[in-house]
Amino acid sequence: MTNKRKPQKQRLADMTIPPPAEELWTPYREGLPGSSTIDLVDGSRIHHRRWWDGQLLTDFLSLQQVEVGDDDEAEWIDIVRVDCCHQEVHVHRLYADPEAVYKVLQPIRTPEGL
Repeated sequence: MTNKRKPQKQRLADMTIPPPAEELWTPYREGLPGSSTIDLVDGSRIHHRRWWDGQLLTDFLSLQQVEVGDDDEAEWIDIVRVDCCHQEVHVHRLYADPEAVYKVLQPIRTPEGL
């Protein structure tokens, strides 16, 4: 009786050179700041803060805020913040489920990635 085996496929070593890891761009706040506020419905607004270095947007921050309290002692409370520190655009849901507080939207690879 002859022992017939199927020839086994041999795996070849992967000899390819992986591409270099793409460097991420780090936003900075050394440029000129600018800000604006957009009123939404009563007691709700979006506040933007931007930093410019010439014509290059180098950092930004957007806040959704709601107004709480009486007219005399009302204050604006941050609900959601979107910013681009830590080399990525991400969302902070400040009053959300603790598991969903921080969400990365995308990494920043170049200044044009903002």
